[in-house]
Amino acid sequence: MDRIVSKVLLASALILAFPQISSAQILGGVAGDAKDDVEVSCGSCCSVRNTGGRKVSARLSLALGASATVIVGPGQSATWSTGGSCFSSGFGVFANYAD
Repeated sequence: MDRIVSKVLLASALILAFPQISSAQILGGVAGDAKDDVEVSCGSCCSVRNTGGRKVSARLSLALGASATVIVGPGQSATWSTGGSCFSSGFGVFANYAD
C-alpha cells in the first residue's frame, strides 16, 4: 500500500511542478526501435497508427505495471482496449518491429 501512496504522491508533485504534463495522456512518450514509425494519440481512447512499412507491436504501459499490446500492420491503426473498454491515458508506449 505504501508503494501506491508513493506513486500517487509523486504523480501529484509532478503535475504541480510541471502543469503542462497534467494534460498529456502519454506521460513518457514513445520508445522502442519502431518509435519513428508510429503516431500515438489519446482523446476518449488512446490509439496508434503505423506510418511505416513493417508490422509493429505497440505496448501501452498502464498503472501498477499493467500494459496492453496491439499489433499494427503498415498503414493500419488500432485502439488499446480490454473487456470492451478503451484506455484514455498511459505512462508510455513501447513500439517495436514485430516481423
